[in-house]
Amino acid sequence: MKKIPTSIRNYCVRCSEITDFIFLKTERIKGLGELVIFECNKCGEPQNIFRNDLKDVINNFSEWEKGKKLEIAEDEKIEQLVRKDIMNLDELKKNKPTNQWVENGEDDEFFTKKNINEINEVLNAYIDNLVKLGANSSEEEIMKAVKEVVIRINDLNEKYDYFIETMEREDLYQFIDTAAKIAGLESEDDITEEWREW
Repeated sequence: MKKIPTSIRNYCVRCSEITDFIFLKTERIKGLGELVIFECNKCGEPQNIFRNDLKDVINNFSEWEKGKKLEIAEDEKIEQLVRKDIMNLDELKKNKPTNQWVENGEDDEFFTKKNINEINEVLNAYIDNLVKLGANSSEEEIMKAVKEVVIRINDLNEKYDYFIETMEREDLYQFIDTAAKIAGLESEDDITEEWREW
């Protein structure tokens, strides 16, 4: 390298981070060549590089930094997808099937404020459980949440004289299945069938 740069970026051992190193001086070492001495801009830690190696050091760091930026960008992309999935689950939470039942003016004999509220609590808890699992949740973890929500709906259906009929069953299944898929479950089967009594 013909011209010595006034500064380079490299890892500082003392600071434990990547920082700027400012050119300080050169020293000729007999039999080895010219030593270029840089100093950490933050803590003053010296970094000695032989002039013949300087170009390689700068290029290697530049390549490493490019790779690191790509890695960070990929991590951010994954994080955005995670946030998107969580937003989808939140959106689903706001559009529970019970909203439609009430809007459609379903028979008050079957749908009371009390049983609608209890179903909503169960569905909210299901979504919250899936959100807590996060993006890397396993099939086993998702299915555990599915089992829990189905069994809780079984209990409510029995408690309120089997108020869940064909239309409600389909609505509830669609809600449970959609949420599980957003959480990462891949299944074409009826994921509620094993425990469902409604």
